Amino acid sequence: MRILQPAEWSKPRGFSHGVELDGPGRWVVLAGQTGGDEKGEYPADLAAQVAVALRRIVKLLAEAGATPRAYRPLDLVSNQPKRI
Repeated sequence: MRILQPAEWSKPRGFSHGVELDGPGRWVVLAGQTGGDEKGEYPADLAAQVAVALRRIVKLLAEAGATPRAYRPLDLVSNQPKRI
């Protein structure tokens, strides 16, 4: 297992942003990525927050040498579902 930790991101406490592991096949498992940037600031616009979260996912996949095409399921979760 290899922890995915981009050098420019601060190290999280109690979890990993993502891990890469070999088992039967190659797995890249990502933790929930929010719409906040590396400074912990969030855009006011929901679409902009989704864009930040998706860029973070792409960055983690690149850390594993993968691309978004390699990523199958994508679950989007909001604490404000009425805004979606």
